[in-house]
Amino acid sequence: MDCRGRHASRRKGDRSSHKSVGTRVENSLTALLRGRINMRRTWRYFLLAWALLLYPGCGPDSPQPAPLVTNRINSEAELSVCFQNHNFNSFIPSELHFYNEAQALELVFNTLVKADHAGHLSPDLAASWEISNNRLEYTFHLRPEARFSNGSPLSSKDVIFTLEQLIRRWGNENEFSCIAGATDFAQGKSHVVSGLEAVNNHCLRIHLVRPFNIFLHLLASKATSIIPVNYAGKSLDEFRRQPVGTGPFHLEKELEKVNVKHQPFSKLSFHRRDDYFAGPPSLKRVHIFLPQDTPRANTLYFFDVFLPPEGFAVSTFPRQSHRIISTAPDVQVFLTLNPSPTNPDALSREWRHIMQFGIDRQQLIADLGLERSVLPAYTIMPVSLFGHNRYFRLNPERASRARRQLPPTARRVVNVTIYPRHVSLINALNKQMAPFGLRLESDIIPLEPYYAGMRDPQRQAMIVRGVADYPHAYNFLYQLYSGNGLLNYFNHANPRIREAIERLPLGNIRLQAQLLEQLADLCAEDAWYIPLYFVSDSFVLKFHVNPLGFKFGGIIDFHSIEVNHESFHGSD
Repeated sequence: MDCRGRHASRRKGDRSSHKSVGTRVENSLTALLRGRINMRRTWRYFLLAWALLLYPGCGPDSPQPAPLVTNRINSEAELSVCFQNHNFNSFIPSELHFYNEAQALELVFNTLVKADHAGHLSPDLAASWEISNNRLEYTFHLRPEARFSNGSPLSSKDVIFTLEQLIRRWGNENEFSCIAGATDFAQGKSHVVSGLEAVNNHCLRIHLVRPFNIFLHLLASKATSIIPVNYAGKSLDEFRRQPVGTGPFHLEKELEKVNVKHQPFSKLSFHRRDDYFAGPPSLKRVHIFLPQDTPRANTLYFFDVFLPPEGFAVSTFPRQSHRIISTAPDVQVFLTLNPSPTNPDALSREWRHIMQFGIDRQQLIADLGLERSVLPAYTIMPVSLFGHNRYFRLNPERASRARRQLPPTARRVVNVTIYPRHVSLINALNKQMAPFGLRLESDIIPLEPYYAGMRDPQRQAMIVRGVADYPHAYNFLYQLYSGNGLLNYFNHANPRIREAIERLPLGNIRLQAQLLEQLADLCAEDAWYIPLYFVSDSFVLKFHVNPLGFKFGGIIDFHSIEVNHESFHGSD
């Protein structure tokens, strides 16, 4: 969104209507996508973009341009993409857990509003929308030409059904609790959500009980992808494997086992939809490969695009045939502790401060020998957050001060649930915590049960890695401190911090910077979340893939990908 463009809006009652054509946006995004994108070098640009987004008149209330429908050349090109691991459980958006699932949802589904690589908003299934002056009423006008892959037209009832499933699954303590009637619906006191109103087949109105500044960004997240009423007549299990969506591709083949260069993979195949409302994709098919084991280097050469597995030296790939693209360092690795009063091993403030202030993040990165772009995390705030102070530091003297407040003979063991790749991280942390009399004991479990049991109240601590700030950086903080937030695994409550988060973003940049500085101090003092480091993800792609579109958080925009070959390698 070019938020410096003219404010083309009109008033009607107490609502502001935002509609525009979007020519400037299409041209600017196309220019960006056709170049070589290296987000590692351009993260400062994103901070500037956030400044423009938050500047009065340039936020989500600004004119929302509809994407142009372009006449793409329908080629026979197919694309093979390999992800880092084999995790894939469901095509149901509300059950989203893994990065692989988010990428697959991108192919099959749409959201009401979409966010580009920088988190800027533009229309998707909603061609336009209106927001009341008090920000308590959102009216969305759906695209009449949008259809599901089974041929049925999109209607406002599909959107209401989608939101009802999210509210039912996530309960009343989450972002959707701002919708009128959501709490009663989640608690079973009502069979409908009173704040969801179908004005007609292509007009939906959502009523909020309180303003929520990033409500539009919430509707751009992959978990809010629109699904058909009653799962298009399928059972839940059937829909998990055979989705019906409005996206640019439809699932052609369910998850199947294949071999590539004599290594086992799971494979999903998607075929383009020629009736897609934004124009058919250039690619005829997209094949997603999920490795069962760590793939060998010569196997990775087979794929057009791949995400290197953990510890893989991407610099070894020949630059004459492959391009390496790194995202901004927006993946955060942190330790989350269990503050529950029912947990007898809940740590005192002194032990928490020993970890928070006693860890040398720079040394930790050196001990781990991380090759990718990594930044030490002195604050839980995401590096992509406008107002993130890159010079913020934690005072190590506070760890020594906390240790002096404990008996000299005091020792403490903290049980940490991890999956295998974080063993070296625990060892490096123990090296630093030993002088303080604190030790981390690892409970190592496979990745899938690790995620499945994340809300187990018996777990004392967990290592968490992921991007939770798509499509808005403030969402990351909200997920940590809201009662049922996706990252608030132990239902941690800090009303003072949550109150500050819910005030964001502010129209006044100076006041916002001050509030964020206070938030950084509050989160550090709270110390139930121990930030460790930020890491970027890398994509390796062959030069015939041009361009490769990114969305914020490293999500690939498959609809925009073009390739200059007409064949797919196939599997052996």
